[in-house]
Amino acid sequence: MDEQDKYRNFLAFQMQRKVKGLYKQFLFMLEDISADGYDIAEEDFRRYRKRILDPGNDTSRELEEYLDKFDIKLK
Repeated sequence: MDEQDKYRNFLAFQMQRKVKGLYKQFLFMLEDISADGYDIAEEDFRRYRKRILDPGNDTSRELEEYLDKFDIKLK
């Protein structure tokens, strides 16, 4: 693995970590709403969960594709 790959992999990992952290927070909020006594049916909960996870995963994939178009160097 050359230097360019190391930098790209590091940047990709950090971006994915941040995106995952963001949609985890949305999932925590969904769980909090449910725990606060709002009656969310299991089917609705799964649908909302999917609506959170799918765009998050799509964003991670798109960011990876964008990274492939750059030469990355560190100062």
